Amino acid sequence: MPVGHSWVDYVVVALCVAFTVYALIRRQELLLYALPTILSLYFIVPVVSQIAPVQIVPLILGAWLIVADKTGRVGIHGGLIGVLGICILATLAWGVYQGGAGSRPFMRALYYSSMAFTFLYAFAKVRTRADMRAAIWGLAIAGAIHSGYSLYQIFALETGLPFRAIVRGSSGGYSLAMGFGTLRVNGLASEPKRLAYVLFVAAVAAFYLVRQARSPDSRLFLLGTGFVSLLMALLTFSGSFFFAVALTILIVGSISPKLLRVGIIGLLPLSLLFIANPSLGNAAYSTIESTIMDRFDEVEVGLDGETVYRQEFYASDYAQRNPEVAAFGVGLGRYNYVFSREYGLGAGYGENARILPLNSQLLEVMFDLGAFGILLIFVCPAILLLQLGRKNALEMTLFLILSFLLLQALFVTNMVFTAFVIGITASYVHQRRLAMTAIRDQERERRRLNARFATGRLNNSRHMR
Repeated sequence: MPVGHSWVDYVVVALCVAFTVYALIRRQELLLYALPTILSLYFIVPVVSQIAPVQIVPLILGAWLIVADKTGRVGIHGGLIGVLGICILATLAWGVYQGGAGSRPFMRALYYSSMAFTFLYAFAKVRTRADMRAAIWGLAIAGAIHSGYSLYQIFALETGLPFRAIVRGSSGGYSLAMGFGTLRVNGLASEPKRLAYVLFVAAVAAFYLVRQARSPDSRLFLLGTGFVSLLMALLTFSGSFFFAVALTILIVGSISPKLLRVGIIGLLPLSLLFIANPSLGNAAYSTIESTIMDRFDEVEVGLDGETVYRQEFYASDYAQRNPEVAAFGVGLGRYNYVFSREYGLGAGYGENARILPLNSQLLEVMFDLGAFGILLIFVCPAILLLQLGRKNALEMTLFLILSFLLLQALFVTNMVFTAFVIGITASYVHQRRLAMTAIRDQERERRRLNARFATGRLNNSRHMR
């Protein structure tokens, strides 16, 4: 029996807030294990807007960073975040000045602030190998929780037990997504497409950790988490997820054949499952093919169809006719109002003035923040990828996860979750740079001492003569 928003939402949000405060005061290492799950849960409290843990918890982290004076650890990244803050304030002022969007500009400002604080916390907190291990465990744990609940959803649908469906607002409304006669699982992330990227990242993290596991039980848990997460990701039947994975394989495989081989080996047991059960393999292939073809048909029809299914079509058309949008945006949180004014009913807002968001994080950032936002939120992480390298298993794991998340952002809004991964990746690059600098300094000091010793011996030799 599917259910929507209920009293459980208030309890989960309260628990996430209470746990975050407790961990910051008592046991901060627990947050690295828990943050990926907290940032991917969709439980809402209707306060001004629909507030989820992904919006509240990062603001608590930001307050802690300021009060505990941890901002000094962020180095050059603090400067970039400062530029992003100026950009947010400028576009917020511009959006409020132009009007028409109500309180949405302020909610969007909180969203981008959450992104910045999540990055800063992850960067400031991950300082050692143990911290990095905890963060990657956190990614795997998020997959275990979401994939476990996804399995329960399938079981509950067949048996009539209650389960959380796709939540449609705080009124208790819900919907089920079906694909080829079966449930498109959504876990606890509300929508299948938002679940899929969490599960893929969790699978990659789990497979990396298998080699690090110290006990058979841990290895078994991680292997199970990895394969079940991949299977549940397939059962989301998300076209954007399939496309993002295909792009990741194409791009990452061309850059690093070793990463491509690792990915193929990781998918091999899943392939054996389909070989053992040909009907399951045929159904999966037909589903993926049909999903991709449906998306191509939607793109081909675009704004010419009787029903426009995606707000991205309005965004693309508006940007083509107003190229200055790419440079300056339309003011923070105003794109819904702009689309509604330009295209009428069904654009920007749905029934009962319900906001219809863009599913592309890239387009959303462009309309909100313009070119500066694209530079800071997408180009800088891409440069970080180039700095990361692929010399060991950890570097390859971070490279694969971050590459996938940045490509997935073309089709879904995921940047607060991604900010956590960017933060731990930036911290790894920073710590590696510090270590290399220390080695160079030691080598320079050794050479100086050797030269001084050699000069001293030469002077003594001359004196003795």
